[in-house]
Amino acid sequence: MFRSNRLRLGLGLTALPGGHLHTPVLGQPTAPEALTDPDFEARRQAIAAEVVLLATAAAAGDRTPATPPPTADSPRAAMESLPGTVLPG
Repeated sequence: MFRSNRLRLGLGLTALPGGHLHTPVLGQPTAPEALTDPDFEARRQAIAAEVVLLATAAAAGDRTPATPPPTADSPRAAMESLPGTVLPG
């Protein structure tokens, strides 16, 4: 059990929603000696944007799916456009 859920349940706050996020593997920059590169930064930005989208929806109590359908401007589309990136449905 995740610590946040253990704490929530241990305090008897069962009406408070709980959960966690799984984020995709960020991967490594193309050059092994590099700390970053444009593709790595694009993946990082796409993951961060999706986490913000999900956390904002959760904080607002929104029960509709937080991930919008992929469009050319969506974080998901940006992530999926990167070579070797596969996200679950």
